[in-house]
Amino acid sequence: MADTDKADIPNLRHLRAVCMVAETRSVSRAAERIHLSQPAITQAIDKLEARLGAALFEHGPEGMAATQAGKLFCARAATALDFLRAGAREISRAAGRGRVAPELDRLFTVAQLRALIAVSAAGNFSMAARNIGLSQPSVHRAAKELERLAGLSLFDAATHGIELTRPAQ
Repeated sequence: MADTDKADIPNLRHLRAVCMVAETRSVSRAAERIHLSQPAITQAIDKLEARLGAALFEHGPEGMAATQAGKLFCARAATALDFLRAGAREISRAAGRGRVAPELDRLFTVAQLRALIAVSAAGNFSMAARNIGLSQPSVHRAAKELERLAGLSLFDAATHGIELTRPAQ
C-alpha cells in the first residue's frame, strides 16, 4: 500500500479557500480575496467536509463561523501553507532571485509535491511511482514540472539513485 495515499492529501486550493472563509467569515469575501468563484469555494468546503466527516462551518447571523473542527483544520492547513511559502522563499533564494517569485507557492500542485516526497523517500523515480501507485512517467513529469516552476534543479544523481538538492529538502 502506498505510504502517501492521494486521497489523504487535499487539494491545496481547497485548503486556501477554507482558511480564507474562516478568516473572512464569508464565502463571497473569500472568493474576492483568493480569486475563485463562490461556487468553487462552496464546493471546496463540501468536499473537505465530506472527506473529514465533520462540518467545518456553521451559518450564523454574523456570517460563517468555523466550528471546532473547522478551527483545528484551518490551523493545521495554515501551518502546511506556511511551510509551502517558506519553501518557495528558499527556492527563490537558491535560484538567485532576491525575492520570491510572485505566488510561487500557489503554483505548486499536490501531484508535484507528492512526487517530490516520494522520490525523496524512495531514492528513485521507479520505486517512488510504485509506492504512490502512479506510473514512473507521471512521477517524473510532475517532478520535472516542479523543477521548471522552481527554476533550479531539485534532484541530484547519487551513488544509489537520486537525492534531493538542498533547496528541495
